[in-house]
Amino acid sequence: MNIILIRHGMTEGNKEKRYIGRTDEPLCSEGFAKMKEYVGKKRYPKADAVYVSPLKRCIETARLIYPDQDYILCSNLTECDFGDFENKNYLELSKNEDYKNWIESGGKQKFPSGEDPESFKKRCQEAFKEIVEDNLKVSKGDSWKSSTDHLVKESLAHISKDNTKDSDNKVANKAIALIVHGGTIMAILEKYGLPEKGFYDWQLSNGEGYECELMEYTIDENQLDENQINGNQINSINDNQINGNQINSVNDNQINKNQINENQKNENQKNENQINENHINEKKITKNQKKTLKNIKLIRKLGG
Repeated sequence: MNIILIRHGMTEGNKEKRYIGRTDEPLCSEGFAKMKEYVGKKRYPKADAVYVSPLKRCIETARLIYPDQDYILCSNLTECDFGDFENKNYLELSKNEDYKNWIESGGKQKFPSGEDPESFKKRCQEAFKEIVEDNLKVSKGDSWKSSTDHLVKESLAHISKDNTKDSDNKVANKAIALIVHGGTIMAILEKYGLPEKGFYDWQLSNGEGYECELMEYTIDENQLDENQINGNQINSINDNQINGNQINSVNDNQINKNQINENQKNENQKNENQINENHINEKKITKNQKKTLKNIKLIRKLGG
């Protein structure tokens, strides 16, 4: 599955290099024109499912890139709340002591009256993880249903029922797109991106993005524990087989041969039932195994 991460087009605040987090401003005329140019040059890949931050600049960007598609708005994909720094630029903050302290901390300090950078990153990373896992969990015979309902602030429309389907009647979301903010993308790729880079190394200009490929996902640890339990059941079966063999060594003069054969028959039947039961448990585990996002590999940069 490919994952497309796109930063929204330019706003007036972006143009003036302001800290625009929760400020809900639309694209500026220059940003709108640049996005139209990128779309006209087919800079963005197609997507089967589209997720969007609920702020105007992301919604307008999504409408330009994917005008004929339905998409879902996810509130946990919004930009960081910059608090007292919101809608101000470097020049306006240059004499602010809180701003100086924030710069000296390497951007790790909480924004005054705003969001803690680490909490912001975790919020974005968890939202992204759930979206990806939701698309991985769709199985044969299931209709598309989002497990990210608690992330959805407002839904413009339902996911299209006409999504491409494979021969097994499985919803085949081969590519999902996120139209979000620069900081959101940086947070996601700092944790999941390959090659590994720091937060600020993933910066993008407006309208740019990354196309990535899902590389690895792991089995849930609880399922591994259940496998270990079944392994113990297998050991008990082996013990029973040993006991059955011990019966064979019993002296014929002490116990009737017919009794031995009957015991062997019962023991074999017991072992067979245990093996079948274990086989059913293994099938159940395979069905319930949870795939968990581990990392995504950069394919190419998008946009400008």
